[in-house]
Amino acid sequence: MLKCSTQIMIIVVVAGLSSTAVVVAERPVSRNSRETLAQVLRLEVDGGVANRAELLQGVLGNSKRDAPARWQSGQVRTHAGWVAYDQQPTSDKLLALRSEYRQRRSDAGESFEERLKLADWCRTHRLWDQERAHLVEALEIQPTSEAVRRRLGYRMIGGIWLSPQQIEMFKEEQQTRAAALNRWQPRILKIRNGLSSPSERRRKKAEKELAAITDPEAVYAMEQLFFRGQEPEELAATRTFGQMTVYQAAHALVDVAIAANNSRVRDAAIEELQNKPHKQSVPELLGRLTTPIETDIEASYRNGSAFIRQVYYREQQYQKRALVVESTIDFIGPTDMNTASSRRFAEDISRRQKETTRQINAQAQKDNARIYTVLAAISEVDVSNSPQKWWAWWNSEQDTEVGEKPVDLSYNQNYFSFDQGYQQYTPTAECFQAGTPVWTDEGFVAIEKIRAGDRVLSKNIETGELMYKPVLRPTQRTPQELKTILLQGGETLVCTGGHPFWHSGHGWTMAKNLAAGNVLHTVIGSQKVAAISGGAAEKVYNLVVADFHTYFVGRGMVLSHDNAIREPTNAIVPGLMREELTAR
Repeated sequence: MLKCSTQIMIIVVVAGLSSTAVVVAERPVSRNSRETLAQVLRLEVDGGVANRAELLQGVLGNSKRDAPARWQSGQVRTHAGWVAYDQQPTSDKLLALRSEYRQRRSDAGESFEERLKLADWCRTHRLWDQERAHLVEALEIQPTSEAVRRRLGYRMIGGIWLSPQQIEMFKEEQQTRAAALNRWQPRILKIRNGLSSPSERRRKKAEKELAAITDPEAVYAMEQLFFRGQEPEELAATRTFGQMTVYQAAHALVDVAIAANNSRVRDAAIEELQNKPHKQSVPELLGRLTTPIETDIEASYRNGSAFIRQVYYREQQYQKRALVVESTIDFIGPTDMNTASSRRFAEDISRRQKETTRQINAQAQKDNARIYTVLAAISEVDVSNSPQKWWAWWNSEQDTEVGEKPVDLSYNQNYFSFDQGYQQYTPTAECFQAGTPVWTDEGFVAIEKIRAGDRVLSKNIETGELMYKPVLRPTQRTPQELKTILLQGGETLVCTGGHPFWHSGHGWTMAKNLAAGNVLHTVIGSQKVAAISGGAAEKVYNLVVADFHTYFVGRGMVLSHDNAIREPTNAIVPGLMREELTAR
């Protein structure tokens, strides 16, 4: 089944420290680092682990396969090898360079030229993370700068600027899907054939085999092979998606609920989605809502040539997208004849583009209507059917405030002669009070004092990788009512109710939804929540961190999400997937 798409750019072009002991655990006996690591992380889910490093000490080898155990022990890889996160190699020369950098950053202006000049200095002195941070700042000031995009590794593909991370993500997704289809296709086809067998015994066997599937890689293969217009098969696959706990299954149900041709199948998908956590389905649904495309077309004619400028605009959940298509049409021959020909050709382009836009908007209206139906059923709230109203409802549910949406502006130029997008992030607003300590490569720094170019300790949720990453932008928000989280070690964290922390066994959880006894992931162990209470309204602060979008807060170094949109994950502890939890 094809994903619903609202990509205007493609469619519109002309046709962190130690914590209080929580669990006294015996050292795992396995000598295999991966198996031992999984055992330790499962202990965290079961009730918490005070110090993962102590439990993993016996399996910290130097091979590539031992890296996850080192990350979970609080180690990072440097040019000097593996070191504890708080023992970064340094020298008088490096300290002097950092001091000069901070001074230059303080003195630099806020213009595009000043940000670019600072990035150039960082490049000269091999401060690669800092260079990246200031190039991002420059690009936010001047989004059309091709030179900056190229320095950041962006490539123009299909008329859209894609970042290295996006390109790598798409590549990995394609490879994963191809491998999944290759692995699962024989088994899925056998099950599919069994479901349609006249033999009741074969049908029962096929149903049992289908219901036993839990691997997230099987979801894509099932979407491709089951949804071909046969209602019994589609209903069986839909029920299986409902039984699976991985987020991919919830996303597949969203696909079915919106795009399936059979209304009974769509209804079955909606029924299954009602039993799924909102965080698995609602963001996916809201991300597919879009406003109609608005267009503006101008044409001018001179010396037998025509110039057409077409502007397309639409709003999505976290950004506004605009496409400018400029076409120049030249005919070779007598001027009067050329002008007439150019005018006819320009009018033909205009008609075709208007018709394409009409068709896209009609399909978007149909898709939006189905999305509204699903949202109403799974949320059980009364919201007016408009993208903006549903987006606002979710922001309220998440206790977040979305800032001004960036405009993703792309250009497409065409030239006809006849011989006759940088994706910007959109800030949400889950933040901490001033004074909250954040761990950086220079130790704890109060969150309000952190600037673009500073490096914070960050963790990859999927792999568990621990690494210092540059801050791309600090953010701040006007006074908001706060929540106070009291940890069992006695420390308090004060933040907005919508700020997400990693709740081991459950994933990202907003502060307002935490409860006493919940286990929070830290740099080398975990901490339990002792109590949650209200707090006074204060000005609050957050960060945008490159790549992993996480950082560690408080003296106990609790894992926190940054000010970017959270990606779906099947991890229950950073580096441990749900299916690994069940493989005991």
